[in-house]
Amino acid sequence: MTKGTEVPRDRELLLLAGLVTAIVLVLVSMVGRIDERIGIYGDNGAYLEIADALRSRELTRILEGHFLGFPVAIAAVGAALRVSSMHALLFVSWASSLGAVLAARRLWGGGAAAVFAVISAEWLGRSALGGAEPLFTCLLLLGFVALRRDRVAMTALLMALATTVRPLGVFALLAIAAERALRRDWHAVGAFAVVAAVVGALYLALMSRGGDALGNVHGYTGDWRTQSPISWPFVALFRGYAETSKFALHSVKVAAWLAVAIAGVAAGFVRTEKREAARRHAAEPLFVAAYLLFLVSYDSPEWSWLEFPRFLVPVLPFLIWTLLPNSPRVRWFAWAVAVPSALFAAMTAVGVRESMGLIGHLLRR
Repeated sequence: MTKGTEVPRDRELLLLAGLVTAIVLVLVSMVGRIDERIGIYGDNGAYLEIADALRSRELTRILEGHFLGFPVAIAAVGAALRVSSMHALLFVSWASSLGAVLAARRLWGGGAAAVFAVISAEWLGRSALGGAEPLFTCLLLLGFVALRRDRVAMTALLMALATTVRPLGVFALLAIAAERALRRDWHAVGAFAVVAAVVGALYLALMSRGGDALGNVHGYTGDWRTQSPISWPFVALFRGYAETSKFALHSVKVAAWLAVAIAGVAAGFVRTEKREAARRHAAEPLFVAAYLLFLVSYDSPEWSWLEFPRFLVPVLPFLIWTLLPNSPRVRWFAWAVAVPSALFAAMTAVGVRESMGLIGHLLRR
């Protein structure tokens, strides 16, 4: 790691990430009760309902359209700390967000971690108000940290747990298994298979207690245009844009993040130092490639385009790393955009109408 990527260190990253999270929370609280905002933000309502069902053991209330990893974490933390599910949701999201930023530093340097901590409105919104993305991203990045330290069993466990939060975590398991198979490390491949099978069996057993063991899969099929979740790359994205063109400003944001993804992949090939570094840890670019290929091929009219910035979050630290120069100036860029990013994240979280009220409130002050 070069000198330019060693800063900021952990304390500064925690301060930066904590600051933007606090700003988002304060801004959102200006337009209504914060607990009500948290309850209706994203899929939080469904996650809280599932977590309450798990805590009360009323498993028939499990909502099959949502994976259970995040609600299980909420229920476990809520029971351990004896707090409400909403407070547990915030604790898990905040802790996971900070953990993901620190893990990103260990993988790709302090500059990439700092920019990742502040650059995405979707990441900031779910870090501050709660959501599954922080937990999923944290587990993924910690899994890759464990892999670099050659802790195979821990890597398998973290990646399997990530898959219970978001199903696309399976690409991380497959990427690591493929890398180890190419090295003829059959012991590692076997360990991955065993750990993933155990975690998968426990997950299906929990789902079956609530009804359909494959209810999550069946719940997603309603989003697909056909019986298959994938189409030709970029075709589904174009269809999504055409069908949701009335969201003009949002489409500009989506197009910008799509450009970042394409530029990041290109930079990973073109920049020699990035290409060589990625080659030394081949599972990481393999996962990013598989994840992005699925993302640009996901055949859902509603989700493929509109939710692209949110779905991009788990691979965003890697893409930022491929694009950034090895310069200490990156640190100051992250601090410079922290407050504007937090304001934009808060406006995104509360919606257009409330955003106008928030801006007016800030101007009056």
